[in-house]
Amino acid sequence: MSRSHVSSMVGALVVFAFGCAEDPSSQDQDIEKDDFSHADAILQCQEAKQRGLEDALTHPEIGEVLVSWNKCMAEANDRVAPRLEESLEKIESDLEGQVLKRFKLQRGAAEALCPVIVDASPEPGGLVAGTFLTDCNAGLEEVLSKLIAGFGGLADEQNVLLNDGEMRDQFPECMAVYDAKTEAASSQPELADATFGLAACLEEGIIARATSDRGLVGLTISSFPERTEAEVRDAVIGELGDMFAAGAETCAVLTEAGIDGGSLLANTLAGSCRAEAAQHVFGYMTTIVGPMSGAAPEE
Repeated sequence: MSRSHVSSMVGALVVFAFGCAEDPSSQDQDIEKDDFSHADAILQCQEAKQRGLEDALTHPEIGEVLVSWNKCMAEANDRVAPRLEESLEKIESDLEGQVLKRFKLQRGAAEALCPVIVDASPEPGGLVAGTFLTDCNAGLEEVLSKLIAGFGGLADEQNVLLNDGEMRDQFPECMAVYDAKTEAASSQPELADATFGLAACLEEGIIARATSDRGLVGLTISSFPERTEAEVRDAVIGELGDMFAAGAETCAVLTEAGIDGGSLLANTLAGSCRAEAAQHVFGYMTTIVGPMSGAAPEE
């Protein structure tokens, strides 16, 4: 989260981890030998989507554009795997060979979560629902691209941090505890405790919102009164839990490949990555179903 880099300690750590354009690490110099740019490829995907949507007039046509966007991003994301694997091999990481497996796991979790989200949308059936479903899958692939950009240590993407303003508005209790921990931290383990604590608090808070009367559970039951609250609640908790778990697995491999694997700094950033992943998932949920009420958990 951007707030995690407000303090001079954390800011310095990120500069140390990712370097700067004038002084790239030896690992980044090796990466730059590859002409492929993940950032440029993702931008091209976005531009192609925008052009396609300008011409699309029907839901099937919009769906085709979104499917192409999803495929384009997936190909761009997968193309960074060899570079990440090379980094893991250099440090003899136990996660070597896991990059594409973790990406696949996250995609599978997204494919399972998206129908649960769409069932709570204003149009849970018909062509509109199909468009929502396609957009959700593509949107969660975009989440993966942002995690790669922010935490994969690629030479062309220097730790792209996000604005945490929405999380401060939506989950002030989580952010207040996080702020206090980071300001008091004097060691990497203490910073790691702050970032993982924030991630866990956000995940719990998002599930609380999703299972509220105005969240996924309540909205779904209003559209499908034949379903029981317990059935819908179990589905929401299960699929969101799997999505967060998959994000954690992805973050572990990205930060180990992007930083000095196994270091305390990599562990700290893995927690930050998890928090970013939760933020993105929440953002896509609210984009499709609208604002959800509920209280964030207290630590």
